[in-house]
Amino acid sequence: MKKEVVVTGMSWITPLGAKIEKSWDRLIKGENGITPLPEDLISMYCKARVGGVIPDSIFSTCCEGVNLKKEDRSTALSQYVVQEAIKNANIETKGQAGVILGTGFGVTNLTDELYKTTYINEKKLPPFTIPACMENASASKIAMRFGLSSYNSTLFTACSAGVNAIGSSYRLIRDGYEKRMIAVGVDAPLSPVMLEAWSSLRVISVKDCPEQACKPFSEDRSGLVIGEGAACLVLEEKEHAIKRGAKIYGEIAGYASNCDASHLTRPNVEVQAKAIQLAVKSAKIKPSQIDLISAHGTATKVNDFYETQALKKALGEQVVSKIPINALKSQLGHSIGASGAIETIAALMMMEKKMILPTINYVPDKDCDLNIIGNKAQQCDRIQYALKTSFGFGGNNAVLVLKK
Repeated sequence: MKKEVVVTGMSWITPLGAKIEKSWDRLIKGENGITPLPEDLISMYCKARVGGVIPDSIFSTCCEGVNLKKEDRSTALSQYVVQEAIKNANIETKGQAGVILGTGFGVTNLTDELYKTTYINEKKLPPFTIPACMENASASKIAMRFGLSSYNSTLFTACSAGVNAIGSSYRLIRDGYEKRMIAVGVDAPLSPVMLEAWSSLRVISVKDCPEQACKPFSEDRSGLVIGEGAACLVLEEKEHAIKRGAKIYGEIAGYASNCDASHLTRPNVEVQAKAIQLAVKSAKIKPSQIDLISAHGTATKVNDFYETQALKKALGEQVVSKIPINALKSQLGHSIGASGAIETIAALMMMEKKMILPTINYVPDKDCDLNIIGNKAQQCDRIQYALKTSFGFGGNNAVLVLKK
């Protein structure tokens, strides 16, 4: 028999804070976590001027004592959110849980620094280089620190990695392989090399005004804004969670993942729509039962238009026109592998609070004619089911259905 899977612990760290309730208050007010980039991140060819940066005051408090010469920023962020989610779930983890970590770029900051050590400073690399820079370093450090001796995996599916980490964890529990899983999404891609690379791709916003930089589904959207962050969800078999008296934040009702297999950067409407349909089918609900969509919403001209078309094709134009939609990247920027996990937590919070977060800086666009909740939070009496879409480069699509 398939097991029911619930969320019993949550945590995040974003440009707007590290405590969910405090960050929620700022999000509801429509505050913007996008700020001017520090000068040391802007290289000669980098056109980006703003980003979703976690302030030093928040990072140093949450990741106290971290030596960034020996441990990547993403490794530090992921350990913090796992620590907080375990506390939030009130569980003992040693030997009793697995971990799946989703990321787009892995340990990119530390790797960049060590390249400089070799090629610019011409110094010998330290002995810890391989264990610190292997792409499964973050998941391995989490397992060692918290005694997670069960399943351990790192997923690289670009911007859909966080949702795939949650979905893959869900399947392991649903199919009886695990009773509890730790799902993590993390990325800290704010380095001069990464920002310059994104500039070269010509998909980032070059606005120097934070309020005008990230505008998902808006007529005057100008590109995505790179951010950083991490989020963790503790998933458990429902019966197991009830038996121990756990607080349940919501249920993972459905999940689907597929690949366009056609182009590295251009989305495919047909395949995205198929992923949405498969997720809804796996949840055993009808499209009309969806009360909220947490959109991928990157704020690029192509992606937002294609996501609009995919939602219409998958759910039906009449149905989707009535479903309220939020695009959280307008407030936090695009934290790549972390974004889907952060947005999943936000969707669960919206269900609990019966409030839909605003998509700030929004200007309606006739080509993205969805029911976007723009600029001001909106109360919603009923959110029983929420759909979370997440689409990444390489044609990687992942979709969750959440149940209150």
